[in-house]
Amino acid sequence: MQKVVKTIDVTNGKLFGIVDTNRYKLADCEAKIEIIEHSENIPTLGTGNIITRRLASMLITFNHIWRLVDIHSLVAIGFQGDILRSDGIYESVTFDRCLLVSDLDLTDEGQCTFEIQCSENMLRKLRFI
Repeated sequence: MQKVVKTIDVTNGKLFGIVDTNRYKLADCEAKIEIIEHSENIPTLGTGNIITRRLASMLITFNHIWRLVDIHSLVAIGFQGDILRSDGIYESVTFDRCLLVSDLDLTDEGQCTFEIQCSENMLRKLRFI
């Protein structure tokens, strides 16, 4: 079973295309990060579920497209944005390698979904922001 345990709004987002060692701004965007838990129910152990995996997924909506690079030269896609913490302070987050899960629609108001590759520490930090 999959369950979304937290949704985080991200403002001032920027999507980057990484070519060789250079980073090119592709678009300004807004995003929602979802923390997803995968769990299994094993009835012989009781009524609780066993959480087998946690991951972060990000839905991006594009506001303004800046540059289109040659898609064949892209080696990775990155994202940077601001998250409002519970104490009212914005914190900047950067994800250097986002895995594309849906079609990449780089038109205005286009949307796409990424799986965020991040460390366990970053995932824990996102869960408690």
